[in-house]
Formats: sequence, C-alpha cells, structure tokens
Amino acid sequence: MELSNIDYINISVFFISVMLSIIFLLAWRTIEPKLYTLMWSLLFATAALNGLINAAKEIFPNNDIYWIIVNATSLLVQWFALAGFRYRSLHNPFKSSIIIYFICVELLIIWFTLISPHMGLKMLFAPISGGITMLACSWEIINIKRKIRPAEKAMVILLIIYSLVQVSAGYIALMQGAERNEEYLMLYLEINYLIMPASLTGLGLFTVLILADDLSSRMRYQANSDQLTSLLNRRGFYQKANLMEKTAREKNVPISIIITDIDHFKQINDSYGHKAGDLVLRKLAAVFQKYISKQDIVARIGGEEFVLLLYSKEINEAKIIAEKIRQYAQELIMNIDDQNLSVTLSFGIVELLAGKSTLEKKLNDADKALYKAKRLGRNRVEVYE
Repeated sequence: MELSNIDYINISVFFISVMLSIIFLLAWRTIEPKLYTLMWSLLFATAALNGLINAAKEIFPNNDIYWIIVNATSLLVQWFALAGFRYRSLHNPFKSSIIIYFICVELLIIWFTLISPHMGLKMLFAPISGGITMLACSWEIINIKRKIRPAEKAMVILLIIYSLVQVSAGYIALMQGAERNEEYLMLYLEINYLIMPASLTGLGLFTVLILADDLSSRMRYQANSDQLTSLLNRRGFYQKANLMEKTAREKNVPISIIITDIDHFKQINDSYGHKAGDLVLRKLAAVFQKYISKQDIVARIGGEEFVLLLYSKEINEAKIIAEKIRQYAQELIMNIDDQNLSVTLSFGIVELLAGKSTLEKKLNDADKALYKAKRLGRNRVEVYE
C-alpha cells in the first residue's frame, strides 16, 4: 500500500502523541502526581487516537461516520487540554457550561454532516472550537493569582498563535460554502497538516517546561517554608528580609520589626502533648497573617518564635498591630481533646531606619525587647529603647 504525505503526517502525529502521553503519565506517577498532569497525559493519548483514526479512515463504513468520530476525538483533546489548565489553576473542569459547550459543538458537526449537509459548516466548528479552547487555556494561565513565570508566558504566546491558526483554518473551511471546493479544501488541509505536528510538539514541550517549572517552584517553596505553619522558615525569612531591607533603603522608608513567642509553650507540650502544640502554632500563624499586608513578612524562625517585618510602618503603628495580635491571641480559645486551651504572647519591637543600622543588629535589639517583656511578666508588648 502506497502512503500519501498526509498518511505520513498522521503517523508522525500518532508517534509524537504516544511519546508525549507516556512522558506525562510517567511524570504523573513519579514526579508531579497532580490531576492536571494526568489530564495532559490523556490529552496526548487522545491525540494519538485522533492521528490513528485519520490514518485509518478507510475502515469506516462511510466518510460521514469517520468525520463525526474524528471530530469527537478532536473535541476530547481540546477538553483534556482545558481540563489540565483548569485543574492547575484550581478550577473545576467539569463545570456544566463547559461540558454543554463541547456537546453542542459536536451536535452542530453531526447536524451539518448528516441532517443538513453543508461542507463549510461541518468543517468549521472543530477548528473554531480549538481556537476558543486555546484562548480559554491562556486565560487559565494568566488568571493564576501570582506573578506569571517565563515558561507560562511562553505557553500563552504559543496558545494564542495556535488559536489564530485554528480560527484561520475554520474560516478557510467555511469559504467552501455548502459544496466541496477543492481549492479551499486543499488550503485547509495544508494549514492543518503543516501546523499540526509542530503545534503538538510545541504544546508538549512547553507543557513539560511548565511541569518542570512547577516542580522547581514547589521545591523552592518547601526549602523556604515551615511545613507545619506554611509560613517562611528562617532561610526563607532572611532571603525576603534582605530584599525588603534593600528596597526600604532605596525608597528611604522604615521597617518595623516585631519578634514574638508563645508564653510557657513547653508547658503546653508537656500538659497537652505535641499535637496540641502544633495546633497552637498553626492557629497563631493564621492570626499573624490576618494582621499583616501583602508587603509585610511573617516567619517562624524558631520552635515557638515568630518574626514580623512591617514595611513602611513606623514603630507606633507596629505597636498597635502587636497589641491587636496580643489581645486576639489572648481571647482565642482552642479545643484539645474536649479541653479548652488559651495562650498568651510576648512581643519585642524595634524600628529599622533606612541606612541607620543593619537588619541583623535590629533583630538582636527586638530580641532584647522580647526578653524584657518576659522579665516584666509576659503577655505584653515592649519597644526597644
């Protein structure tokens, strides 16, 4: 059997898709066990099936059945792509409006293939849907509530380009009108089959890059974060604190430093157990985050010791915040095995003025103010003089 150029492209798409599906499946099992990784594995598995169907379309009883099935797999590829990015951005891919949308697209393809035959319209909806879906995937990346990383920017650009190609292919297909037009049909096939392998490979490679970026970001987060409270640990604190100090010096604004620890924390662990101590630490971590802004830093730098850096806040403002936290913590009742537990906090505060001292020196001064609060009876706020 002699193979055409299109057959070779379909076969290459099949093997590229199979390899990418295996790569994402292995990543899901060993490196990044997230649902979006599995969705992307299924995406390329379905793309492989789509390539196989295109390569073996002669096995179908007629061209209409082939067309309906191959477009159904194309829409499934689109849904898996969108599902992966929605899972990654913590959105539900099974939202009823999304499912209804893809069903309606397939029903339109069936309608203009079997019920009211129209060559242009039956070829229009799958590529147009592909363009819309790629834009939706781009939106899921952009809509993540943090700074977009370089790998994500590259993926957004690729998805937008792929979306424009798909919409162009759909428009050219529609230009045929109701009857088959060889000129427009060949142009449609050339766009699809020339771009498809490159687009699929690019999509796979950039998605792998995003996975690697996600893994690297998570490892950096784990290295700089306290696993119990999800606050910064000592290492993460110093990395961010040094950047804050540099910015404050450049902008000539103060930083207020608050060091606090839990009074008689050892007694809590001894009387109630370490489970109770862990609960107290988690609860207080949430309290600290309640009273700071996005520009500020809060970290757990010791067993029961925390530090807060308040950017562009003078010492009087810091004292007010520390007093609010102290009162809130004092009134907070935690239930441990049907026993009510309350804690108190002691605070030491100092102000770091731009260019007047170093962060390390001022941390030591705040620590001295903290120990003064301890000596004077605990459950109080003291400012370093």
